Amino acid sequence: MGFDLLVNLKINKMAKSTFRHTFSKQCMEVLGEFSKAHCEEDRKVFKRSWEEWLSRDDIQCLVNDEIKSLRGAGFEGDVLDKMFKSTRYYFLKKVTTDKDVEKKERKQYVGLSKTILEHMDLHIKEQLGNRPETAYNNYCNQFTQKIKGEIQEMANELEESVDDVYKKYKKTYKNRFYVMFRK
Repeated sequence: MGFDLLVNLKINKMAKSTFRHTFSKQCMEVLGEFSKAHCEEDRKVFKRSWEEWLSRDDIQCLVNDEIKSLRGAGFEGDVLDKMFKSTRYYFLKKVTTDKDVEKKERKQYVGLSKTILEHMDLHIKEQLGNRPETAYNNYCNQFTQKIKGEIQEMANELEESVDDVYKKYKKTYKNRFYVMFRK
């Protein structure tokens, strides 16, 4: 047997190895529904409900098909144990996470004016040799009156505190500095 043939056999054997076995889409949906229905149960009650659920004829057919499928794909472990753990720990966690998360309404983003951004960019290009903190301090020292006026104007317009607008201004400068520094 030649070396090339031996290498090809090993490569083909490695290519057929599957390290992550997943359930079929239909099985995932059924397991997810079970998790939703029993998400409030404690461990022992959940286990009893699981065993009762597995004894149903329609579920037994699905489980048998899934076992055949996973065995055909090379899975060697306990399929029922894998299903239970997925249901108890993965799907159940997904159900509780979806339920607990409340969608927050985001406030509308209001950016700085184009002239302010262009002004910042010009200053940043001059300051690229410095650290962002030093560059920002130089910017503030050089244009103190202009910055105070713009911040006050934005605070009135956005109905926010001067402190919040100042933080936004500073963050914008440092983000733009970082972006230019990375180019």
